[in-house]
Amino acid sequence: GDLYPNCFSNEVDNCGECDGDNSSCSGCLDENAFNFNCLNGNWPDSATYGCSDNVLVADDSCLFPPEGFEFNQSTKQAFYKIFEASIGDSDLDYMVSWIGAFKDGECVGAWPWVGEFTCVPVMGNDGEQYSAGYMNEGEQPSFFIHDSISDETYEAIVSNNFDWMDLEIYHIDSLNVNIDCNGLIGGTSSLDECGICGGDGFIDSCLGTNDCNDMDCFGVCGGEDYCEQLSSNNWSDYGFFNGDINADFKADVTDLMKQISFIVESSYPNQYEFWASDMNYDSFLNVVDVVELSNGILGSTLRNNTYNQAEIFENKLKTNGAIGAIEFNGYLVSELSGNDQIITNFDKNLIFNLSGSLETELFTFEQKPENIFVASVDGSLVDVIYLSSDLQLTAYPNPFNPSTKINFNLPEDGIVDLKLYDLNGRMIKTLVSAYYQSGNNHIIFNGKDLSAGIYLLSIEMQNYSDSYKIMLLK
Repeated sequence: GDLYPNCFSNEVDNCGECDGDNSSCSGCLDENAFNFNCLNGNWPDSATYGCSDNVLVADDSCLFPPEGFEFNQSTKQAFYKIFEASIGDSDLDYMVSWIGAFKDGECVGAWPWVGEFTCVPVMGNDGEQYSAGYMNEGEQPSFFIHDSISDETYEAIVSNNFDWMDLEIYHIDSLNVNIDCNGLIGGTSSLDECGICGGDGFIDSCLGTNDCNDMDCFGVCGGEDYCEQLSSNNWSDYGFFNGDINADFKADVTDLMKQISFIVESSYPNQYEFWASDMNYDSFLNVVDVVELSNGILGSTLRNNTYNQAEIFENKLKTNGAIGAIEFNGYLVSELSGNDQIITNFDKNLIFNLSGSLETELFTFEQKPENIFVASVDGSLVDVIYLSSDLQLTAYPNPFNPSTKINFNLPEDGIVDLKLYDLNGRMIKTLVSAYYQSGNNHIIFNGKDLSAGIYLLSIEMQNYSDSYKIMLLK
């Protein structure tokens, strides 16, 4: 009744060996499994040596390659050791994910992921019929990763590939399956130049910022508008118009805010956005463009029927008249009035009001502002007068008809004599003889009783004097 008369221990191990110790086979006894009987080191207990003496037989130890990853053993093969492999930012699953090598769609080698330096044997053509489609010297395999979670296979991006040669060992730094901008594993959609996922880079999607050599900036094959040009003169031919900066075919406050961001340099325009923001077509973006766009949004152009004036004395700016917006470099320390708003990027600033006209008239800065531009509500630039600490005499408008505003900046309190002379030196009249405090002062002069021509204003006070020519038109 002895079933095993030739066994010293009278026992057979799980591999069917008398007196065996389970070391002659892998843990899997399924002949169709990748790791059956540890053939050719196929159980990846380690990346290099295959099986070890510690493998235990278990029904759940069988390892089967995913569909399409089957291959025949060839007498010719090279070894590609993979240092890292991932799908997106996620590492592969140990002994569950697979890496396959392919040539023209045929699997020529596969290996489950066992971590750093997973070695994939890549079979070569040894002249036998079964290996007719395998690798030849000088060819490079393609690599695919089978994802255990999605049960899908994706082509991998290879960091550094090598020409196949029999018995060579290669080291690949990384294999990666891309996750595209739509979140699709292995997807091919990417962000175009305007940040649009799957965008075509042409005007319909991103306003002509593509760099395709065959297309112009409007996506027209063989077109004549080149992306290297700073501006284009035919955006309007495609239905766009100045002020429509975000290309939604309407001009509103969102366009205004985008335009302002370009001026204060918190963002930068592409070719189309610059064209749409440059309201006066002078190839510069500044406060005048803001005022013109504001007027367009309000539905009608505001007309400036009064004089406008801007004077800077030390660290203060004083404005008179209807001012639309102010642009400057520096730091404002005073408060704004009403609904006036300020947009700031570092020391570059723009002050505006969505109603089209500023309510603040006096601005105080940390120091005298630089690169200042003042625009009236009709979009014209206002001359900025810099007043010194010495006595200074100006008039605006000049020429005038019939009235002008005469400004005089006084370095100290005192008696002021302001007189009008003709070009022959004959005094016409005394305009002022009174006590004034230091700082900016003014009077309104009406010349309706005088003949048209050029006159000389003369101002005197103790230790100071100045003169200024004015022209009366009729």
